[in-house]
Amino acid sequence: MTTSGPVVRWLYEPDEQPKRKHRWKQNHAGFEQVSGEKVGRCPANLSNEQAEALINDQSVPFVNPRAPGPTPDRLYVVHEGVVYRAKPTRAGVSFHAFPEDPEHLAGLPKRWKAEILALADRLGCKKGVEDWMSG
Repeated sequence: MTTSGPVVRWLYEPDEQPKRKHRWKQNHAGFEQVSGEKVGRCPANLSNEQAEALINDQSVPFVNPRAPGPTPDRLYVVHEGVVYRAKPTRAGVSFHAFPEDPEHLAGLPKRWKAEILALADRLGCKKGVEDWMSG
């Protein structure tokens, strides 16, 4: 991610090691119902090192124009046809990502959807991301 100055490198830091809420035994992203709540599950074979590379190299930053400072409120990460939402764990320093619910993506402004799809196109997985976004 770049800002108006030097390149910023984000850390990947789950709240706990491993992030039990978002990890499962499958090697693909998906969702499970847990206590009546839809929970995004990350692939079991996705390491924290890979996640850190993804948030830095395959993401679209979302900066709330009403928030103070240039730090993104979240990043939208694209990996293998899946869209992940990365939320800050330490503001301005680190993020934790999880599969984004297509229902939440539907409410994104068109500009952000277009940026996510443009990134997916560059990565060669636009069709997969379009399928993910449509639920």
